[in-house]
This record gives sequence, C-alpha cells and structure tokens, in this order.
Amino acid sequence: YTTVSSAPSRSSIPPVLSSPDNGVTLYILYSIHITGANPYKLILAESVNGGGIWTESIIDDSSSDYNGGALTPVKNTNIILVGYDKNRTTFDYVFMASSDKGTTWPITSTISFSTNTTPRGNAIASTDGNTIYIPFTTFQGECGNPGSSILCLASSTDGGNNFIYTKLRNDAGSIYINSSISDSSLYFSLKKSSYVYFNKVTPLYSEIKVAPLFLSQPDLSVLSLNNIYIAAQQYSVKYLIYAESINAGASFTYSTLSTIPIVSPSIFSISTESICIAYNIVSTNIIKLKCTTCGI
Repeated sequence: YTTVSSAPSRSSIPPVLSSPDNGVTLYILYSIHITGANPYKLILAESVNGGGIWTESIIDDSSSDYNGGALTPVKNTNIILVGYDKNRTTFDYVFMASSDKGTTWPITSTISFSTNTTPRGNAIASTDGNTIYIPFTTFQGECGNPGSSILCLASSTDGGNNFIYTKLRNDAGSIYINSSISDSSLYFSLKKSSYVYFNKVTPLYSEIKVAPLFLSQPDLSVLSLNNIYIAAQQYSVKYLIYAESINAGASFTYSTLSTIPIVSPSIFSISTESICIAYNIVSTNIIKLKCTTCGI
C-alpha cells in the first residue's frame, strides 16, 4: 500500500486514478476540504515512479463543494483531460484540457448539461485528446424531457471546444456512472437500480448485468475486449471488492481485497498482471493506493 494523501477532510471528489503509459506515471484527481476562504481544493497528484513519490498541485479552488470528477491522461501524449461538477447547486460541469501534463489548462469551459442530474459526466474517454466522450445522466435538457431519466453521451471532435449529445437509453430509475475507457470502442460501468452494469457504447449500445445489489460505487477498467476489471464497495460493510472477467464480461469472479471500510475505489489496469486501485479509508479520509505486478 502507498499513502497518496493524508488530507484532514475529504471532499466530494473521491480519488480518480489513471495512467498514460505502463504505470510508471500515475495521476490521481481528488478534492479536499480545509478551513478558510475558498475551502474546497481540486488536486491533481502525479507520480513518475509508480506511486512511490507524489507531487500535488491545486488546479481549482472554490467556495462551494464539488460533486464528482473524471480524469483521463491520453496515452503517448502530454494531454490530460479533467471534468468535474463545480457546484452542487447550479449543476455546472467544468471540462479542462492540458497539453503539458497539467502545468497549464488552456481549454477550460463550463458545460451546463442540465439541472437535476446526479452525477453528470463522472467519466471521460479519449484516445487522442481530440475526440472526447462524456457519458452522463439527465432528467431534462439535451437528451431528455422533463421528469424522465435519460442516459446520454456528450461527444466532441475538436478537443472539447464543442459537444454534441446523443441519447443512449431511457430509464425509469436513477443511473450512477462511475468510469469510462476508450479503445476501438467506448465502455463504461454504472449502477442502475439494483445492479451494476458493464456497457459497450460503440458501434452499438449494449449492456451486461455484472453484479447484484451488494456492490456499490463500481469503477471500471477495460484492458482489452476480453479482460475487464471492476473495483467496488461492498454495500453494507463497505469492504473493497474486486471483480474480473476474462471472457468479455460474460462472467465475473469476485474477491475481497480489504475488510477495512472504504469508499469510492478507482481501478486502472496496465496489463493482466499489473493492476492499481486507489480508494479512501472511511475512518481516516486517507487515500491509499494498492498495486500489484503479479495479479491481485
């Protein structure tokens, strides 16, 4: 285990973990709450030695609490994409793009998806930094009608300067999106009603029921078409659960990685034998990073 941050109070963006290469470089996005003016800080932490040492930088500070975030460092580039809910009241979603590994953020735009959307855009996927996908849910606005719950996809082909919206499905209940990844297709996981689902968006939308009610806060990493990994919280006792599929989601095996109560795990797969998970310890708010080079 590696301690990433021991901030006194965790805010509403839990740790989001990703890597643009083979895992030597790691990034974690999270927020903290401190006393004073603009007490909410959005932090981007970088490690260039596989998680041994971390450098933290504040990329946004606010007087209002954040509400979910997403992080995608684009492979083989210096591009980092970040998205987060700026304000729980106004429901504005902020998209940021950096081309110098987070030193500057020349593209920063606010996307007012709609009101009453929980959460919006908790995932960003891109393979080149130019074509970008953000799946989100809405009860009204671009993809739905007032009072209806809609699963929607925002997509951009110009690096996030402009987005278009496509409705993926109707749903009568709440949908909670937690992560996405893109290779030749777009994938994401979500918690809908009593089940966790694994989804493939392109070329045709499809979904696979992964796990029953006892899993919550699922995060997804797709290494290849066959190799799918999910980290989640056990619903009642908040243990860290790991799910793995080696047959394109047709079946999953499950294991308990920690019996210490945790929240909001984030998973990233580098290879079939190298997987990392970041999560918060409930009792201390400390962010922990668990990695393996020989399979979990």
